[in-house]
Amino acid sequence: MDSQLAATRIFSPIAGHVVFITSTPVGESVAAYQRIALIADVHELMLQTSSGRASELPIGARVMVTYKTQDLTGEVVANPSTLSADPDETMCASALIRIDGALPAEVELGEDARIRYTLEKRENVVVVSRSWIDSMSGRYFVNVLEDGVRVEKDVELGLVTDTEAEIVKGLTAGEQVIIG
Repeated sequence: MDSQLAATRIFSPIAGHVVFITSTPVGESVAAYQRIALIADVHELMLQTSSGRASELPIGARVMVTYKTQDLTGEVVANPSTLSADPDETMCASALIRIDGALPAEVELGEDARIRYTLEKRENVVVVSRSWIDSMSGRYFVNVLEDGVRVEKDVELGLVTDTEAEIVKGLTAGEQVIIG
């Protein structure tokens, strides 16, 4: 009986915490290679992002991570192209990020963090709020004050974020933009 009992025990090759266990009832059969439990070393946690833009994070990319009020740096170690063969469907659309150095002591499994990845960076450019830019029929312009008169100036946009836009041409630093 002791040998039969020993044959039913499952051992993990790593030390850690059980972070998932199947809901298969006791006595039910499980299929070959079916995941029945996940063990995680909580001292080596990685961030998982399932953002719709996870595929834009290239392997090896450096990212900034904000956890609560702390800024950390990390590296992308997997993305959807490398995880597409994972049987866990949530992983197939994810990117994994390993944090540099030690994690803050209060980090717990399942908590949220903000991940920032810089696609492009430019210096010494004119940047304005997107709300200051008007458009009409594919033409972009801003209203500026010239000699006390409101004037529409055509502008060419460069990098654009959700809140700001780079002005490549048509506006120079120091010009007074009329908003509202």
